[in-house]
Amino acid sequence: MAPKKAEPMTFEVFWKWLSNHPNCLTRVMSGDMTVQDNELLHWDIFDEDGRAVVQMIQGKTLVAEMVIDRAQVKFVQAHPDPEDSASGQWMFECIGGGTDGEESFPLFGFVMTHGMDQMQGHAQLKH
Repeated sequence: MAPKKAEPMTFEVFWKWLSNHPNCLTRVMSGDMTVQDNELLHWDIFDEDGRAVVQMIQGKTLVAEMVIDRAQVKFVQAHPDPEDSASGQWMFECIGGGTDGEESFPLFGFVMTHGMDQMQGHAQLKH
């Protein structure tokens, strides 16, 4: 049976978990960009001036950067990756909006090799 959508979580819970799983990240998306993982590149995930930052780095060169204003994210919703639900990958969508009658909408998306509970074949790499 295919995994279902997980319960929504706070951005802080998701960010702490993501920070411990940078090598499990396969794709990062926002409204104007999508960055795919590549074996020649690595992800850097950190906090700067109260904002959440995800960077794609090649050697010492910054390839892409996404800066997230935590105040814009209302919650994070996780579900199997809709582009390939059989892969076992999970999409984590940072949802914003929902104020003053505005509908909620995804601000950012993170595709991971596993969900928060699925750790099969998981290995924490150090560099």
